[in-house]
Amino acid sequence: MGLVTTEELDVLLGPGAEWEALGRVREGAQLYLLGRDISGKWLFVTSPVGKGWVLRRHVRLKVSLGTLPLVATPSLPPCPRSVDQRLSDLWERARLGCPIDSADVLWAAWQPFENGYMLWRSDVRQILVFYADGTWANFPDRWQEGMPIPSRGNPPPGRVAPVRGFGLVWGSHEEVAKRLGWALEEEKGFCATVQSFQRGFIFRSNRVRYCLDELYNWATHPSFKPLFFAVYGDGGWQRK
Repeated sequence: MGLVTTEELDVLLGPGAEWEALGRVREGAQLYLLGRDISGKWLFVTSPVGKGWVLRRHVRLKVSLGTLPLVATPSLPPCPRSVDQRLSDLWERARLGCPIDSADVLWAAWQPFENGYMLWRSDVRQILVFYADGTWANFPDRWQEGMPIPSRGNPPPGRVAPVRGFGLVWGSHEEVAKRLGWALEEEKGFCATVQSFQRGFIFRSNRVRYCLDELYNWATHPSFKPLFFAVYGDGGWQRK
């Protein structure tokens, strides 16, 4: 039975977002229907990129689902690498995929704002901005010692203007400053356990004594609130 896709979509190796994509087909692509899964949400098809699974809502189907043959769904293969035990509570395979490397402990910096947070990763020299609405953005760290920081005036009482790389991003990007507001306290360097996945990464503050030279790890200080975040490639984040 012939089908036509209603939008560009991925053909997956199994019926679920946790499966790898076999390939992508364009809007209006011709598919041949082979069957469905038990939920009726996924259809098994022959497509221009091979046999695989597509979501029912992305195709025009002119017959009743009940008339389609059930297709046995394959078992999801295990990930080639393990998720670090310290990070597993925030791992969702459907959203993050499998790990692409082992967890590592790296030097980072953290600063809370009125409406979000900033994170600096030393390994990739990137600054991530976490907004209170659950979205995030990232910027390359272009700050160098002695570089001037754009000013946004004097902070209100009890607030702080960010400095260094955080200050450069906050001072140079109107949207960042508007959405974050002022910083609540000075930035702090800390050690983070980080593991990368196919579609994002997870990080957690680590109370080791040192992870870069002998720089003080603020995660060991009683006033430092533990950090445990999943950062998703779809533009969202979650804190535990």
